Amino acid sequence: MAEAASKTGSRGLRMMIRLLGLLIIGNIAFTAYVWNKLSTHGEGQTRIAFVTASDAPYWELAIQGASDAADEYDVELDVYRPTKGPEEQSIILRGLSHSNVDGIAVSPAQPDDQASLLNHIAGSKKLVTIDSDAPGTRRHFFVGTNNYAAGYRAGTLVKEAKPDGAKVLVTIGTTVQFNGRQRWQGVVDALLGRPPQAGQDVEISLGPQADGKYSIVATATDAGDRALAKPLVTEALAKHPEIDCIVGIYAYHAPAAIQALRDAKRKGVTIIGFDDYEATLAGVESGEVYAALAQDPYHFGYTAVRSLVGLHKGSAAAPVSESMLFSCAVITKGNVTTYREKVKKTKTVAAK
Repeated sequence: MAEAASKTGSRGLRMMIRLLGLLIIGNIAFTAYVWNKLSTHGEGQTRIAFVTASDAPYWELAIQGASDAADEYDVELDVYRPTKGPEEQSIILRGLSHSNVDGIAVSPAQPDDQASLLNHIAGSKKLVTIDSDAPGTRRHFFVGTNNYAAGYRAGTLVKEAKPDGAKVLVTIGTTVQFNGRQRWQGVVDALLGRPPQAGQDVEISLGPQADGKYSIVATATDAGDRALAKPLVTEALAKHPEIDCIVGIYAYHAPAAIQALRDAKRKGVTIIGFDDYEATLAGVESGEVYAALAQDPYHFGYTAVRSLVGLHKGSAAAPVSESMLFSCAVITKGNVTTYREKVKKTKTVAAK
């Protein structure tokens, strides 16, 4: 019996060693891929890497903005869109840290775990964060939204839509990413009647919270897995039939909530969402979504690349503060048509 256990343990150890070897090989291979990709760039040009948090459609306009700035400022731009989560993003960043790029724009997927890596990069290259920040690191500046203020605005929209009170489900991708934490805290503070806290970082408590007429019945986290968003809403609705409002923190949450409510044949549940996915805008038009807060990813990308060029060359394009913040547009049934026209113009200009 002891011999059998020994053999089992040996097999497990061998498997662990093989898995570790594959991981190391994968890191080396991807680092080599990054290096080889960058080695094809032209000599003398400023070289910038643009690293998204995921491959979500949200990033398409940000990449377009970055590409337009690269064309305008004669920059060689490489775009990296991780498809396998924060670990893959860290592998990309490690590869870039050993490359000869002049600047990196990144949306850190796990800012706390990646802090030492980001600090290492910032020691030799210009580093900016986009969309989601990594406060406390040596990054040069942040381009994006004041996510706490955006979350607080979402909370006030709940009160506007439900003046007599609400039982709220909050859906969030991950509490690890800084933008998610900040938006969540803003929603909570607004609903519970607290004054704005100027976006300070907080320790998230996902349990039920209540104050007077408004209560957060549940918070559903999907770890950034878009496929889980709808099932989690469905599960929460079944477990808490009193829910009459859903606040979706990430871009894919409002569409997921719309579909879950349709499948459950639930009426009278108010949705507040973020960003401008087509399903969200259609939901605003149909009345299924009360409002959505749309960021400006095109200008996030454009400003990040332009500012990195300025930092590298010491030109007037360099940022003058640690943050470059863009406000969110509040999309409602009354202005959704106008908003669509505005976005269409942006895409048309970008395509030229």
